[in-house]
Amino acid sequence: MQHRTFKITLLAILAALTFVLGWFTKIPIPGGYFTLLDAGIFTSSMLLGKKEGMIVGALAGFLNDFLAGYAAYMFFTLVIHGLQGFTGNLTKHKWLNYIISTIVMVGGYFIADMIIAHSLGVALPDLFINFVQTTAGFVIALILTPLLKKAIGNRG
Repeated sequence: MQHRTFKITLLAILAALTFVLGWFTKIPIPGGYFTLLDAGIFTSSMLLGKKEGMIVGALAGFLNDFLAGYAAYMFFTLVIHGLQGFTGNLTKHKWLNYIISTIVMVGGYFIADMIIAHSLGVALPDLFINFVQTTAGFVIALILTPLLKKAIGNRG
């Protein structure tokens, strides 16, 4: 029971920190914003597991879009970042997880842009921005995850 309570508490803390990380690193760009939200999603997934990564990605992404005024994207974000968190720890191979997660995130937002904006002029530039965002998040998570594992010891 104590292990379960610790894991749920850690999940709640990571979800909140991921939201805060996404909120305070928001850089406005045409059609949306660049953020380090992905770093928290990948870190949560690598640290706690794919289901937990999905929860963190869905919650933190949804709240960021909702509060930033991107209501049209928030349900897409719920699914896209949720799936990104899930696939961030899908296999034992970190780089394969990165590739799958990147396809999910970049492809998901390309589809969302096409549905919402009906414009390749919005969707195409976002491909590059979303690729950079998810790549930066993955690299940061590769650095943070071992440090956090060491900090929490064998409790998590």
